[in-house]
Amino acid sequence: MDNSRIVNYEAANIDAEENVRIMEEQIENIKNNILQTQAKIQMHDEDIKLREQALQNKNSQIQGQEMEIKKKMELLETRNRQLQLSMDRNIFKKKIIYTLLSLIIAIFIIILVSYVFLNK
Repeated sequence: MDNSRIVNYEAANIDAEENVRIMEEQIENIKNNILQTQAKIQMHDEDIKLREQALQNKNSQIQGQEMEIKKKMELLETRNRQLQLSMDRNIFKKKIIYTLLSLIIAIFIIILVSYVFLNK
């Protein structure tokens, strides 16, 4: 009986050692998985940071373009106002020229009518 107990004890000891070895392998696999996951997270984190930087650069570029557009719109409004004032002045000058021309024609007609009636 002592031999059977020793054999059972040794078998139990071997099973326990095998279980410990299996658990150590599982722990090592879990550690490797964790390290791989951490590496993937770091890669994704770096990728996210690069994309964030690219988006910030693009945002800065867009804001710069918006400022340029705003300045050009203000310049365009100024030029439109200048053009409108110039057109208004030209219309006023045309009115003055037409008025003077009509006065000259009216005076010419009055002189012509006076000459015709006075010479009769």
